[in-house]
Amino acid sequence: MSIANDIAVGMEFLVGSFLFLPNHNELDGVYLFIIGSSQLLIRPMINIVRRAHLFLLSKINR
Repeated sequence: MSIANDIAVGMEFLVGSFLFLPNHNELDGVYLFIIGSSQLLIRPMINIVRRAHLFLLSKINR
């Protein structure tokens, strides 16, 4: 999930950058930047959930 999130963030920022150029739809570019920025916050959450899950599994297997 983390890798897929990273790829999506990269694509959103890349497409957003092109849309932000003059004579393109800047508003769509801004929305893609906002979505990409929010996904950058999702990555640490994915890691926290993964670590908590592994911690709980290690407690169960003891």
